[in-house]
Amino acid sequence: MHNTNQTNLPSAEAINALVAEARKLVQQDAAQYLPKLGMALRSLGSWHHMQNQPQEAHVAFEEALDIFIKLAADDTATYRPLAASVLLELAKIHSNAYQLEQAHHYITPALDIYRQLVHHDASSYARPLADALVIFATIINSDERKQETQNAFAEALHIYRQLDDSSGANYLLYLSSALSNLGWLHIHDTDPQLAIGYCQDAVAVYRRMLQSEEYQHGPSQLGPLSASLEDLGILYGMHQRIPEAITTFEQAVQIRRQLAQQNPAHQMPKLASALFNLGYMHQVSSNYLQARIAYEEVANTLSTMVDQLPQLQADIDKARLAAQEMLEFAGGMDARA
Repeated sequence: MHNTNQTNLPSAEAINALVAEARKLVQQDAAQYLPKLGMALRSLGSWHHMQNQPQEAHVAFEEALDIFIKLAADDTATYRPLAASVLLELAKIHSNAYQLEQAHHYITPALDIYRQLVHHDASSYARPLADALVIFATIINSDERKQETQNAFAEALHIYRQLDDSSGANYLLYLSSALSNLGWLHIHDTDPQLAIGYCQDAVAVYRRMLQSEEYQHGPSQLGPLSASLEDLGILYGMHQRIPEAITTFEQAVQIRRQLAQQNPAHQMPKLASALFNLGYMHQVSSNYLQARIAYEEVANTLSTMVDQLPQLQADIDKARLAAQEMLEFAGGMDARA
């Protein structure tokens, strides 16, 4: 998950000047100016992270972390929370890059520190604890650790629901992540409403994000909204709520079409997937004409990319076969009529 609010950051030149000045002052009086250098490096790391420069952010955050750990030896109350905040940022960087082992290395101590801090000051540290829980759950998410993953997301969600939009940057981003992941983790539960409820809430949160000035409008939030709609549509279909599944997939297809105009290479296969699911829901409801239209659009959409991605040919053939079957089914129904 990437940060979205960039409006309050100073320029790179200003931050680098601050770092350079602090380095000079540390040479004169380390005891007095080392904290200033640590804070300047933390700001520099945040700036690079915002600019999607993970390597540069990692270097700045690592140096800041070393400083805060050193300072915490003499002033735990002030510098241990700062060390935890930098550990959390480093975990985010590596989690975003799917470097899960490295992310785990940073998130584990961050989580331990925030659990201790929240006992003394819940109002200040509940939110970063919840963020750390979401990152931790995302990192460990696997069949082997499913229950542990569910517990972490559920604990984070419990905290977020006691907060509000004013709790800090990206509150809705982390809330939606917890909800959508919990929906998918509970997909095979005996009671389907739990998973459906999580996915419905995730969709609602993503829609709120698109209306919020804090979050960037465009692909950064439309993509996750479409993904959540598709998850919800699958859940509706699994539990025979076909009209709701069709409506939900139609909304997802509309978004994917919009995104495909901006980034065809990345979004065309996702558009095709949403269309295929929509076609299947029409097929289940015996609306063979609409199913055929959807399947044909899948084939046509993927055909525009098959030269670059020959592996798509199998999906094209599958969609064309499905479209032909719908034509035959519809013809059979007409003959019986």
